[in-house]
Parts: sequence; structure tokens; C-alpha cells
Amino acid sequence: MVDENTKMRVIILVLIFAFSTCQSAVLLWSTSKLEVSPLSDFNDETLQNLVQKLGFPDVSVYKSSHDLLPKFETLVKEYSRAYNPNGDITTENATEIATEEDFALIEAKQRGDLLAGNNTLSVLYLPSERHKRALASTTENPVSSKDVVLYKGTLKKNIYTLLYSSHPLVLHQEEPSEDSVSFTLGESRMVTVDSPGKDSYTKLYVKVPVQDNNFVILQFFFYWFNTYWSLTSVKVSTTNGNFSTTLNITEPFLVPAGFSYHCNGLTTFKDTAKDNSKTELRIYDLQVQIDSKNGLFSDAYDCVDFTTVPIWSGLFVTGLLGLGLIIALTAINDIKTMDKFDNQKTKQLSITVAE
Repeated sequence: MVDENTKMRVIILVLIFAFSTCQSAVLLWSTSKLEVSPLSDFNDETLQNLVQKLGFPDVSVYKSSHDLLPKFETLVKEYSRAYNPNGDITTENATEIATEEDFALIEAKQRGDLLAGNNTLSVLYLPSERHKRALASTTENPVSSKDVVLYKGTLKKNIYTLLYSSHPLVLHQEEPSEDSVSFTLGESRMVTVDSPGKDSYTKLYVKVPVQDNNFVILQFFFYWFNTYWSLTSVKVSTTNGNFSTTLNITEPFLVPAGFSYHCNGLTTFKDTAKDNSKTELRIYDLQVQIDSKNGLFSDAYDCVDFTTVPIWSGLFVTGLLGLGLIIALTAINDIKTMDKFDNQKTKQLSITVAE
């Protein structure tokens, strides 16, 4: 009998050979049993039929070069695997796998899926060299300045971590000898949630494309305090290794479990240890939740207090007017009226001082 490791190595070698013949290929792994014929074409329709057959699992599509294919040997060893050397699927929303950090994000996601027992299907698309060169020539930023942004990751079954912004996030840097630089961070190519063991914090990983085929990695840190949670900081780094820093939220908050947090306007993360921080992450109309059910925001705790300064001012003026009204009514109540009245048919009234 051939063991699983040997079988996987054979699959990797076959895929590399298929790739060398300028044919695109796909590698699939799932928590359910996979039955994919390597002789027929594997296209979008085939993928849809497979998803329906597996009971509509959580599908993740990745894209990588054949040089990194051997690294997937350890990544998929605990799953049911299949391959097809005739792959031709749409990869517009596929996650690009290019660095070790990308593999760490995938491993964190799969570790959470295995612990939660989620029904998942992952597809790795391996384009031919011709397709790869066409992709490398694209350097435009895919983000539209009018798009809303929703980062959505899952750690347990039907438990999601959500982060919403009404506009793309802005990473702003002040250069000491140059003009300021701002990066627009829109929709992510990869969102994963990692919670190491039973520790009191959870991390939301977000990988966002920017210009020149570079990516910005955002790691949002959520901390639990008994039955309350808070978003405290975010670690910002780039895939090329030129930049890395940790930014803290300028206005901390604490929200009960089962609720979301919402704040209109601008929410800023910066290095609070420095008086003049040169780097800021700006989020617009932030709404976030660490324990969302079924991917929907729960009732929100707002950053604006229930009794704001205008409300206190209105209550103060209303109190003054009410006090004046009470004094006036008391004064009117103290007025004593006469119990005797003049009558032309009777004797004229004579009122003494005592009366």
C-alpha cells in the first residue's frame, strides 16, 4: 500500500509536470471526500457542481505559481485531496499566495476550520507561465474610492469577526524629508481569524492589495475582558518587508459580548507612545464585532454617549424654565382674595388694618 505522504508527493510531481507543459492546473482539498476526474476539464461549472455535491461548503480560491507548490504538501496533509491538470476557472477574486506570510494566514484559517469542524473546500489555481506574465503587467490599484469595505472572517462555525468602513481605509505616513504618503486600502484578498488556544485575544488578519503588486497586511487585535471585548490595536506591515509598525486606537472602547461597536465619523489608529506619530490608519464610520452570528451585525453600542453636551445643555435650560414656573405658581397660590365686597345698596365697607 502506498502511504498518504507518497501519494501527495506523486500528486505534486504530476502537477509540476502538467504546469511545465503550459497547462493550467488546480489542486483541491476539503474536509469532505473529493472525487474529481483528472482527465476532464475543470471549469467554473465543474466547481459549482462540486460545491453543490459537497453540501455548499465554505469555498476559498487561491492562486500561486508552481515554484511554491511543494510547500502545500504539509498544508493539505490532513484533508481529502484531488488534482486536475486541465484547470480553467475564474480567479478574479482569488487570493494570491506569494510569501511565507501568506502561508501563515492560510494555516491560521485552516487550523480554525479544523478545530470548529467547518465544512470547507479550498481550490489552488496554478496558471501557466503565459497567464502569469499577463498578471504581472497589471499595476493598477483595484480599489474604488467610493466602495464600502467589509472584512469578514470566521473562527468557529457560524461565528464571524466583522469590520466595516463606509469608505476605503487610509494608511497615512508623514515622511521627514518628503511629502506625506497615503495608501488606500479597500477590499481584501484574504481575511482570516486566529485565536491561539484559550488566550484572551483574537487576531483578524487582512491582506489588502496596493500599487505595484504589493500587499499591506493588517492584524487587528481584539482582547476579551470577562464578558466584554475591545479592539485595541492594529499591526501594519507590507509583504515586501519595507515597513512594519503597531498602531493603537486613540479612543478605546469596551463592548459586551453579543453586541457590535459603531462610531460615526473618523476612527484613528496611531502610535500613542510618540507625541507626534508619523503613521495613522483611518477608518470611516467604523462598525466592528468579534462574535457575530451568521455574518450579521448585532445591536450596536455607539461611541457617542447617551447624554451628550447638547443634551445636557437642553436639560439645564429646561430645568431653569421649570424652576421659574414652579416659583411663579407658588407665588400665585399665596395670593389671598377679599371675602367682602362693596354693594351700592348697602353700607360702604370699612376695612381696618387688622383685616
